[in-house]
Formats: sequence, C-alpha cells, structure tokens
Amino acid sequence: MNEVKELLVATKALILDPKHWTQRSWARDKGGISTSEADKSAYCFCLSGALNRANIDMIKSGKSKGFPKVRAQALLNQGCRSKSCGENFILFNDTHPHAEVISLLDSVIKTLEEPTNENDQAGS
Repeated sequence: MNEVKELLVATKALILDPKHWTQRSWARDKGGISTSEADKSAYCFCLSGALNRANIDMIKSGKSKGFPKVRAQALLNQGCRSKSCGENFILFNDTHPHAEVISLLDSVIKTLEEPTNENDQAGS
C-alpha cells in the first residue's frame, strides 16, 4: 500500500465511528473541549485533525518516508471539487454530515486503488 493510501485509510479509521468525529475543531477530548490533534487526550477529530494525527502516528512508527500528507490534502480537495461542492476538505468537514465525510474519504481512497497509467495497467 502506498503511503498516501495508508495515511488516508488510517485517517478514516480514526473518525469512522461518529463518536470520534467532530466539527469546528481539530480535535476534542472526551469532555468535548478543543485540544491539539497531537495531544494524548484527543478523543475525536475533524477530517484535517485526523489526517494530522494519522500522519504523526506514521512518522513516529517509521512508516512515513515521504510527505504523504501534502498529497493526501490535495486529493481530498480534489475530491471536494469533484463532488461539485467547491469547498476545501476542511470546510467540507465542518459543513457536511459524518456520512458524507466518510464518503469523501472512501472516494479518494478508491482513486488510489485504480490504475493511473499504462505501466500500472500492464502489471494487472
């Protein structure tokens, strides 16, 4: 699995349960108080906060060798544009329900599973 896909899958895992998802804050503790996504007390995350936390976790574990977060952010923004919402993924998270945020992640992850050039198709 490439790093960008791995990061997006880990991001989704952090917020898949609606209890662990939030809006208008990078992260919140169990009491609902805003906190840093890097803080141990972070219990729920917005999409961007979850992406940041998953990226931090990948770096700490030695799984990240590049800059997958930058590419993941670009793909999420592109996914928003393809849904004709014209928003960036941070605003999308804050203005759409949980199910639509998960759907955005699923659609972006799916694009990483499809062959993107002739070399990828030849190896199939």
